[in-house]
Amino acid sequence: MSGYLTAGWSNLAVTGAGAAGALTGLLFVAVSINLRRILEFPQLPDRAAGTLALVMTILLTCLLMLAPRGRASLARDHGDRGPAYWVLSALLILLLPALLLAGGGISLLAGGSGGLYWVLAGI
Repeated sequence: MSGYLTAGWSNLAVTGAGAAGALTGLLFVAVSINLRRILEFPQLPDRAAGTLALVMTILLTCLLMLAPRGRASLARDHGDRGPAYWVLSALLILLLPALLLAGGGISLLAGGSGGLYWVLAGI
């Protein structure tokens, strides 16, 4: 087993993804049910959001570990561009929706520049 090959780590990723998915759902339901009570304490909304973000990060990491990767086909798919191009394009695909959603939130707070149209583009 190697720390650089995901093949030997698939059981950990499957277990982590299942547990993180279940915990994300449970946390979301718990916060939804107790929203009034949580909002009574100024520090709890940030804590709940931080915990939800942490568990969702674990879920996303485990799912990415399970995603098939074809390193041998990188040169064939991208010509002479190689792995760096593939990594940058994958990051762009992953980050673009997040940036558009963040832009929508900022636009809503600012009261101009498109508002929910940015959210639509992110979705």
